[in-house]
Amino acid sequence: MSRNDWVSALPWIFAAAAPQLIVGLGKLYRGSGVSDAGTDTGSIRPDPVITWIGIVMFGAFVVGGIAMMFMRLAFAGLLSALFGGVLLAFMLPSLHPSQIVKWDDDGLEGPCKTWGLTLGTKRTFVRWQELVKAGKTASMYWYVEAEDGRCVFWSSQYPGWGALTAALYRKCPKLALPPDMHLPGGPPRG
Repeated sequence: MSRNDWVSALPWIFAAAAPQLIVGLGKLYRGSGVSDAGTDTGSIRPDPVITWIGIVMFGAFVVGGIAMMFMRLAFAGLLSALFGGVLLAFMLPSLHPSQIVKWDDDGLEGPCKTWGLTLGTKRTFVRWQELVKAGKTASMYWYVEAEDGRCVFWSSQYPGWGALTAALYRKCPKLALPPDMHLPGGPPRG
């Protein structure tokens, strides 16, 4: 393989590896925060370390893609820059305070809209007694839904999600949860 072949293959190698690295790092946090599960108030948010790793990695795709365009690898550079730019746009909202999920004795509040692979900035509050459904979206976000259709979304990329799951166990004992939302050693539900 020539040098240009290797250079043009790099975006595809990174494109395959980057999302796997972010998901793998996120799994290290799976269920973290369960020790706080005895409280009826709390908050969780996307892990800033994972978010910044993604931002830097996908930003590198954009910069590398632009550099490749100047090295006469226009098509590969364009694809790299577009790939990085799109994923960067999906990662950036994770830093916004609207991504925080909070709960207390009355209910929970958090992001209420998904937008492709990310959550929107609109928020809603749902009382515990209004919850009728829990599930998981195609983009891997868990949600709880009120009888009027309002939803609150979060994912396993939120360190401490186990504390929210424990609160759901206590406040909504009949609510069927997705299988992968169960706490280690917790009762199977769903």
